[in-house]
Amino acid sequence: MESGEFKECVSSRGLKKTVVDAAVCLAELDVADGDLKLARTSLASGSAGWAVVQCYYACFHAARALVMSEGFVEKSHRCLSIAFRDLFEREKLVEQGSANFLDEMRQMREEFNYGLKQISPQETLQIIGRVEGFVAQARNALGASSRLKK
Repeated sequence: MESGEFKECVSSRGLKKTVVDAAVCLAELDVADGDLKLARTSLASGSAGWAVVQCYYACFHAARALVMSEGFVEKSHRCLSIAFRDLFEREKLVEQGSANFLDEMRQMREEFNYGLKQISPQETLQIIGRVEGFVAQARNALGASSRLKK
């Protein structure tokens, strides 16, 4: 079910129709996995804040893979979140609260990139665990996508 926000994103070109390409969708998941690996490396080297930024991008690429599997590509982070919510969370293809988590991660990324936010390694480790779950459920949802099986 597409919300008014979704329709606004399409009309403002924050979301554009695209051809579904399974290889591109799977490549987005590979990028998400790579971002998670980099987050772990950053945390191990003492850069907890940078690890959180990389965690957001892991979520971003996982959500992007799903939205692309439905024939849309985002031109804004906000519209990606709206499309993810409308196309996957509202349809119960991912856990309830997943879109809110994506939004929370985006906000954290902004706080670390543009503010002076600090975070402990323990908090970052918990975030990495949650992001691993987010990416895994995206992979499962993508594997169940009928559009990719055509």
